Amino acid sequence: ARVPGAYEVMSSEGRMNAGKPSDGPIRLPLGGKSVSRCYVDNALGLQFFEGQEPTTIRISCRFSLTRSNRETVIDPQNIGEVGQALILFREKVREAEALGDGTLLLAFESGVELRVPADPDYESWEVAGPKGFLVVSKPGGGLAVWSAKS
Repeated sequence: ARVPGAYEVMSSEGRMNAGKPSDGPIRLPLGGKSVSRCYVDNALGLQFFEGQEPTTIRISCRFSLTRSNRETVIDPQNIGEVGQALILFREKVREAEALGDGTLLLAFESGVELRVPADPDYESWEVAGPKGFLVVSKPGGGLAVWSAKS
């Protein structure tokens, strides 16, 4: 049965799983963790390794990095721009939050800030963590959340 207002994604086993809508804000469990890997495919990926399962942030739409009061807007699909995001490698997160409007905010101990707004047409970002934890910025704004399994 479909859950009204639910947002669905396909599992690796081919089943549809419903996420619960959230009004946010959601504090993401990244405080004190360092970016262990940055990668680029059709999006920018940031990975945080600890224990058996990493936490991964995938950013597929424009985002901004603010450093020394200077904001730079980056398109992760533009290879000439996305390299600027490599300054995040080894940066330690001070605070990470998903806002109810679908915006992702990461503040790093060095003072660098990452902001990913919701996109009107696409999932602009997602955070996937251990045990199936997942937060997705929905097209047009808002959040869908899948809780970690015990």
